[in-house]
Amino acid sequence: MKVSVALLLELGVILAALSLFGALARRFALSPIPLYLLAGLALGEGGIAPVPAAGPFVETGAGIGVVLLLLVLGLEFTVPEFTISLRRHLPSAVVDLVLNAAPGAVAGWLLGLDAGAILALAGVTYISSSGIIARLLGDLRRLGNRESPAVLSVLVLEDFLPIASVDVPSQFTPTPWHEWPSASAPGPSSLPPPPTRSPPSCPTRPPPPAPGSGPNRPAPPAPGAPSPSPSPTPGTCPWATRRSAPASSSSAKQRMPPELTADIRSTISKGSMLMGIVTQTTPAPPETASDFGSQVQYSLTTVPDPLTVSPAEGTVELGDLVIVASRIAVDPIETNEIAVYLPVGSEAWQLVLDYTGMQVPAPSGWTATPGEANERILFKPDSEHATIGPERGLTLQLNKLRINRQIGTAPIGIELSWRKPGNSAWKTENQTLDIGKFPADFYLRNLKPDRAYIDNGDTVTLTWERPEGTGATYHLLYENTEIEVTGYSTFPVQDIRRNTMFYLRGRIQQGTGTAERTLSTYVTVNKPDMEVSDLGVHGKQT
Repeated sequence: MKVSVALLLELGVILAALSLFGALARRFALSPIPLYLLAGLALGEGGIAPVPAAGPFVETGAGIGVVLLLLVLGLEFTVPEFTISLRRHLPSAVVDLVLNAAPGAVAGWLLGLDAGAILALAGVTYISSSGIIARLLGDLRRLGNRESPAVLSVLVLEDFLPIASVDVPSQFTPTPWHEWPSASAPGPSSLPPPPTRSPPSCPTRPPPPAPGSGPNRPAPPAPGAPSPSPSPTPGTCPWATRRSAPASSSSAKQRMPPELTADIRSTISKGSMLMGIVTQTTPAPPETASDFGSQVQYSLTTVPDPLTVSPAEGTVELGDLVIVASRIAVDPIETNEIAVYLPVGSEAWQLVLDYTGMQVPAPSGWTATPGEANERILFKPDSEHATIGPERGLTLQLNKLRINRQIGTAPIGIELSWRKPGNSAWKTENQTLDIGKFPADFYLRNLKPDRAYIDNGDTVTLTWERPEGTGATYHLLYENTEIEVTGYSTFPVQDIRRNTMFYLRGRIQQGTGTAERTLSTYVTVNKPDMEVSDLGVHGKQT
């Protein structure tokens, strides 16, 4: 078996650091656990001495270590002793539940979260780390103390309680409106019957930008032609929901970023007791890159949100872009460079006036090289290659961009050079993210229902914030319905019978440029209606 020299060196650094911290802890009669945590921060990603080669080994060893630690702890007690202790200290566990879960539940309720999210937040403040506490008891030589059985009993009950928690039904998982059956949803009685029409047809996935002066530079539109319209927003097409970034940077914060989705999937798959919620009762098939249409998924956010165009004269507005690259498929890939293309110019379809003053803080272990000549910023790992996987993403930042003076939607090209581990040939993947540029007085925010959890057939009133007199148009989309709500900041939707994702789209046009911002919110229905296309019943007739 071939062992990487980098792996051995990094393991040596880790063991040396842990030994040093352990010696310091013993010298001052302290537990080494806080010092071990500091060592992890110093040696982890973004620390003073990252150890990327040893990462997978350390993660596997950590899981085994926790299991063995709890096993050794169990050997300290007999079954009768532990059973009696559990029964005796059940009231203490109840007090622990009330005092520690209540703050999280109250915070979730005050934030207007649904029942599942409130339960999850309560679990965050309730569950303690059995492994860390058990190690502390051993380090401080307190396993033989009178109070230790009570502490351990409460910890065991904390670990068992989430197992008995309710299964969060599938209706807590949002489904894009275009995939759901149609349903009638009349508008408010004071308005004429709203127009009901099919959502926009799903176009084919847009190809990467045509080459210009760079290998992936977006080509300008033909003279006199309008600027390219924004790509479909999340929820319009399957590929727009799962495989591409939002049509404007402003909508990127309205949905869970891919890297966070990957983290949650990883936490659940490892059996974490953090939330204590079963979110999937049947095993899912292994995911591959083909399930998501691309090797890497990107989410895009901006500061400010949304981006503001510069005034016609005078001071230039500055903006920041944050692009998070993540991989949801279970198998990692390697990359030796990522190029980000920002269109330069003064047209509506272009983003920045020039690269003057741009700041590009490279990720740890990477080098960033801006090049205005070919309108790209090239990110390269300091080593031969870097790894992107379900638990290891990459954040690219572009700061102090000089936004041009035309409202519109600009395409940002991303070119990834990648390969599977063990392969020698590099491949190239191109993707485009669309980002909107808006006037200074435009905003669209705080879309929310008056109730996030309703009974079947109830009415939901949606509210949002928007400016007056900007010339923007607004549409509300849900299921197979699209309603123009320009001029309104509140809208009641009646007779909701299924869990529903609502989208609010604001669009503003000036000259040949169009910018679009989309918000979303979700309403859960108690005992929702279901539609079944094929139902088979097997058994004896009675």
